[in-house]
Amino acid sequence: MAERRLNEPVVSHEAIEALTGQLAEALRPSLEQRGVGARELELQLFRVDGMVTRIRVGAARPLRAPARLRGLFAERLAVLHDDIDVGFGFETVRLCVLVFEALDAAQVDFSGAGKADETLAALADRLTARLGADRVLIPCRHASHVPERASSLAPFVYGALPEAPFSCLLYTSDAADE
Repeated sequence: MAERRLNEPVVSHEAIEALTGQLAEALRPSLEQRGVGARELELQLFRVDGMVTRIRVGAARPLRAPARLRGLFAERLAVLHDDIDVGFGFETVRLCVLVFEALDAAQVDFSGAGKADETLAALADRLTARLGADRVLIPCRHASHVPERASSLAPFVYGALPEAPFSCLLYTSDAADE
């Protein structure tokens, strides 16, 4: 958890986004020390009159990069822009990690094969922040003899990234010629 108490209340969304980035930067060393990354976070905005606004975001993969965390909250704030009642301003801003998972340092290979998974995860995170977790779905396989029950849809944030989702097996003409 990272918290910032302000001398002057903030009222603009740009200031809230900047504070979110600063809080994410303050949270990073704690996450690195524990060897974890955040999967679900909550931004709590405390108004001067005591009301609390809570904004949640989730990630497809564990993250600790402040720029990515700030981007997720920026997307969510853009959607909720008119629904957030600022009142006389927010005097305390708190960033909490609700769900975390192990995140070890990974070495990037020279081929760039892991880059596709990261871009897919980043796209899923942005879409989920903008549209909601119940709108971004991924197909999941199930063991069943009934074909209609062999798959279902689950929220992308809570599912693992597929290695090859419902890929087709391609046959070459070499096997057919023999």
